[in-house]
Formats: sequence, C-alpha cells, structure tokens
Amino acid sequence: MLQYHDLKIETIHGASEDIRKHISRVVLGTPGRMRYRHIGVLNKLDQVGKTIFLTLRKGHRLLGTVGLVQRLVETGENRSNAFFMRYFAIFSPMRSKKHDKKQRKGEKDKQFILKDQLKEQFDRMDQFIEDPGLQQFKAVSYAFIEKDNERSFDFSETMGYQTLGEVRTMPFSRFSPKYHKNVQSLPQEEKENMMSKIREMYKDHSLFFPDYLPLDDHYFVYKKDGEIIAGVQCSPVDFEILEMPGFSGWLLLKVMPRLPVLKSLFQAKKFSFVSFDGIWYKPGCEKYLMPLFGSVCARFNTKVAMSWFDSRSRIYKEIMKKVRMGFLTRIMGTLPGIIRIKFFNQTETEKREFLDKPVYISGYDMS
Repeated sequence: MLQYHDLKIETIHGASEDIRKHISRVVLGTPGRMRYRHIGVLNKLDQVGKTIFLTLRKGHRLLGTVGLVQRLVETGENRSNAFFMRYFAIFSPMRSKKHDKKQRKGEKDKQFILKDQLKEQFDRMDQFIEDPGLQQFKAVSYAFIEKDNERSFDFSETMGYQTLGEVRTMPFSRFSPKYHKNVQSLPQEEKENMMSKIREMYKDHSLFFPDYLPLDDHYFVYKKDGEIIAGVQCSPVDFEILEMPGFSGWLLLKVMPRLPVLKSLFQAKKFSFVSFDGIWYKPGCEKYLMPLFGSVCARFNTKVAMSWFDSRSRIYKEIMKKVRMGFLTRIMGTLPGIIRIKFFNQTETEKREFLDKPVYISGYDMS
C-alpha cells in the first residue's frame, strides 16, 4: 500500500503465517494496568469472520498488525458496513516514545510520516468493501479500548475516531455452579423464533450483528411451563493473567491462589470462563438468568462467565439491578472501557442515530 525508506504498510486478506505467529505472542492490556494473553487466540482467529490486516514491516520483519473484521451491522432500521478493529499490536519503531527524550529525530520523522500515510488508508476504509451487494451501504469502523490505554486512544484519535460510549465488563461467578433441570440447549425448531426475539431485544441498540449467534447447541435457554423465558449464546475462553494492579489485583493474584475455596474461582495461569452473546430474557424474568448462567458454568466446567454492555444499555441496568452476579463482581466491579467509532460519509442525522443509542457488544469480540 505504501512505503517509506525501509518501512512499509501492506494489506493482507486473512492471516498469513507470520501474522498468526505475531498475534500469538501479543500481550493485551495496558502497561501498569491489567495485562493478559488469550491462550486460544489462533483458534478464534479462524472463526472471527472476514478479516483484512494492515501490517507494518521493516524489511521482511513484521512489526505490527491492525485487523479489520468486516461485518454488516444494524442500527434501528438501517444497515451499515462495519470494520471492527482488533489484533492491534504495533511494536517499535511505530510505538509512541513521547516520554523518551533521547529519541532520534529521524525516528520521530518516520513515525509522523507513517501515521500520516496510514491515516489516508483509514480515511478510505470503504475501499475494502469488495462485495457489490454491500457497496450500497455506508461504512463505519469501531473499536473497544481500555480506559487507561493512552497509546491505543492516541492512535485512534490520530486515525479520526471519536468516543461513542463506555463498555462495562460484568463477571458472573458461583463457587459451586449447578445445572438446573429447566435449562437446555435451544431446540432446532425454536431457532428462527429465538433470533426474532433477540433482534427485538436489541432493536434500540446500534451496531447489532448476528454473526456470532449461530443459536447452536451452545445457545442455552431456560424454560418454564414449556415457554422459553431466558437464553444466552456461550463460548469457552482461556486467558493467562500477567498483571493486575490495585487491591483487587493483589487479592486475585496473591491471596486467592493461597485460599482453598477461592483459588477454584480464579487461576492467573489459566483463567477459564465463558463469554456471553445474545443475552435474552422475557420482560420481568431477569431473575431466571441466575440459574441459566450457573447452568452454563456447570456445563463448561468453570465457575465464571463474562458479558459486556454499553453502560447506557437498559439491559445492563436491569441485569445489574436484579441479578446477583457473585463474588468476582463485588471485588472487581464492572471494569470500564471506551467505544470509539469512525464514520465514512454519513450525514449528521445518520451519525446521531449511532451516537444516541447504546452499542450492542459481543462477548466474542471482547474475548
């Protein structure tokens, strides 16, 4: 796509072998804050959907990647092409060194020119829409950034992104989860009706997409008197926690591994949990999410599950008010993040449609 001296930026459709190797080594999170590694990242890489990688190379050496996962999203009655940014990991010399007084002028010049040229590509991201059937829709790009990750925030600012909302992470935990007799996998004949219910649930959210809602045998429902009154799609996840500051970090990393009961809830070397997508419940039936979530944990032999919501979401507020989320929520809280978005050729009215609605956040994207 472009080159400056020994540095060049390329576009690659799908993950090449060196991209896979690069991503497998990436440590996520913010220095000085929570830092972790996704143990099964390569398995998930094959399942996230159509992904375009922008790569930064010095000669033949891969220094960084930005992955753009392409999808069609729904906001109210409107549909848009969306590029979800993930696999963002850029090593020196691209990384900012604004606190390093010894940084050479030539290195600063390279960073400035590369970022300037990279922004030109981000400003024309709709060039990556190759399907003629999708070219009728306008495009957006969005990303989730940890609240204290200044480096990622500054990069998104340079690329023209703006803040759309705030992410809240909701841990659910039980020391002894049990499978409830009213919980089962979604019957095949209920699949179409269930998807209609989920779409209705999130019709007041922006950026809704069903890509990670196959409603397969990993979509579990709670039935009462033969009626489905709650449901959730589940994906097992394993993280390795490398660093977590503050009192909660000290408690999780130093204290809990030494206590017989608590250590079964959290292990830093392999923190296993289930991520949630497409949470649905019949109005007034929020309390049935507790036996549903507990049954899912028992099914996947873990004691923890995670879900993510825009803090403006009525669903988030109802769950936090009426569902007892467990021990981890009490000590960790609902960890905040930031939603950033970039618009392409939208009118102010069209932008407002996104800005005024809470964002649908997929657990698959967040894990």
